[in-house]
Amino acid sequence: MRRLQWYLYPHVLHLNPGNSNHWVTLKLEGVQSNRVAIGARIRVVVQSASGEHSYHKTVGAGGSFGASRLRQEIGLGQVQSVARVKVLWPRIGRTQTIAGLKMDGCYKVKADEAQAIPWTLKSFRIDTSSGAAHHHRH
Repeated sequence: MRRLQWYLYPHVLHLNPGNSNHWVTLKLEGVQSNRVAIGARIRVVVQSASGEHSYHKTVGAGGSFGASRLRQEIGLGQVQSVARVKVLWPRIGRTQTIAGLKMDGCYKVKADEAQAIPWTLKSFRIDTSSGAAHHHRH
C-alpha cells in the first residue's frame, strides 16, 4: 500500500511563499437562512484589464488540510478591483449585493446588513533568512 507524502510527515509546517495574486476572504452569517450559510452562493464581480468577469463559490460543509470550510477564501488573480459581491442566500432565495470591498482583505457579511464588516485575522511570519529552516530529504 502506497502512502501519500503528506501522511509520512504529519508534524510538518509547510511554508507558502506566496505570490502577487489578489484575493478576498468572506465569512457569511445567515439570519433567516442557516446561521453558518451552508448552501449560500457567492459571486465576486471583478474588474480586470480585459473587462468585467466573475468568480463563483458555494459555501459547503467540507474542508481539508486545516482549511475553514465556512470561511470562503477566493483567489482573484491579477484583477484591478472588486466591483461587487452578490450572495444568494439559501432557503429565502434573496440576493444581497455588497460594494466597496478591497482586494486582499477579510470581511464578515451578515444577511440583513447593507455593508460588509472588515475582519482582521491574526497572522505571523516565519523568518527564513537565518538559514535555520529545517529541510527534509525525500
